[in-house]
Amino acid sequence: MNGQSRFFGICPYLYDTGTFCLSAIAMVFTDFCFFYIL
Repeated sequence: MNGQSRFFGICPYLYDTGTFCLSAIAMVFTDFCFFYIL
């Protein structure tokens, strides 16, 4: 849950800067961390 909160908090910033690629990478990294924690 903590990882998801961090992702949702940084996602708008990535979209604002226009770095869609970084946003996609962050999403994949967050998913990996989420499953790793579980």
